[in-house]
Amino acid sequence: SVNRSDTVLLDIGLLVAAYLLGAISWGKLFGKMCGVDLLQVGSGSTGGTNALRAMGPVIGLIVGLLDCGKGVAAVWLARQFATAEWVAFAAGLIVVVGHNYSIFLKFKGGKGIATTAGVYLVLTPLALACAIPVSLLAIFLTRYVSLGSLIFVAQMPLFILTINPQSGIIVLAVLLAVMAFIRHSGNIKRLVGGNERRLGEKA
Repeated sequence: SVNRSDTVLLDIGLLVAAYLLGAISWGKLFGKMCGVDLLQVGSGSTGGTNALRAMGPVIGLIVGLLDCGKGVAAVWLARQFATAEWVAFAAGLIVVVGHNYSIFLKFKGGKGIATTAGVYLVLTPLALACAIPVSLLAIFLTRYVSLGSLIFVAQMPLFILTINPQSGIIVLAVLLAVMAFIRHSGNIKRLVGGNERRLGEKA
């Protein structure tokens, strides 16, 4: 029916919108304003941590919050307008793919942690609230943002299993964790080798 094809088109549109929202690189835009190319400095990532190292804590925090906002917006839009719940989960995955592999940056980008947090803020805020303190404690104790980020994504499926055991969200959480570990492969090598940059070191 016409109605069915309309909803399919709407769902596809929401997923395309999720990718394009994710692909907006706030780090790159702020870098342009400050005369810094984040792809060329520090870790080469366009996310908040590299922005913080290259441009200072205020811009780093703004970039992180705006990246988080992309995850919130993509999932919220899917929740508002899609006919099926799975579209919100798919939008949550796709917005992070957009952030990590932006069409506007020749498929480069960030590592997706702030955007992932934004996705969880809409889908499962209680699990997010449980995971954040442990991650922040790890960063505070070690000054390794990458370690805290990996602990964050690894914990989320476990907290979701306990608090909000919906199969769709659990699958999403596992996929987001796998993607984060892939994006942090360089960080993991440096952590193991003992030469990972600590928070507070300049890019």
